[in-house]
Amino acid sequence: MTNIKSTSLSPLLRKPGEVNMPGMNNYILFVPAHYVTSTPVVNEEDGTDPVLKGLFVFKSEEYNFRYVDCATKSVGHTSSIQGEEGSRSFLQKGDFFHPGAKKEVVQFAAEVANTPGYLIMSTKSGEQIMIGQPGNPVTLLSDGNLGKAATDAKGFTFNFEWDAPVPVYYLEKAIDIETLKG
Repeated sequence: MTNIKSTSLSPLLRKPGEVNMPGMNNYILFVPAHYVTSTPVVNEEDGTDPVLKGLFVFKSEEYNFRYVDCATKSVGHTSSIQGEEGSRSFLQKGDFFHPGAKKEVVQFAAEVANTPGYLIMSTKSGEQIMIGQPGNPVTLLSDGNLGKAATDAKGFTFNFEWDAPVPVYYLEKAIDIETLKG
């Protein structure tokens, strides 16, 4: 069971000129839950700590994250409070769009349809967030659109919803994206 320490009363301040760039980078990483033996996890001493400790450990060297290139300004993440007083949590929602309908993206849509796993997104300020935890992985849903006209957006939109005790989980140690691009 996660312990929650007493509420901090220190001020939440923002320094003048501090960078607060909104938005997400144009890629995601996905790894099926059955590919890993361990993941970054919640600090058991403080269930409200949004920084996940540890690293992903894969069952085999042949397993790794799946890098998915996304259309510009198509990766999004929101969170909203839900539940009744005394048992509230956060509903994290998001989506991303991969342009085109090559066989590889069609196969990815089919593979993730029934595959729980872990999703990594990256903010414009460089922080990586993780959606999914052991025992509570995330599942992606996809919608394909091949378009009707040459000007239509052709590709696949992937969506997720995930319940968590905090609005966002940050990775303490960033994943090296450049090695995954191929």
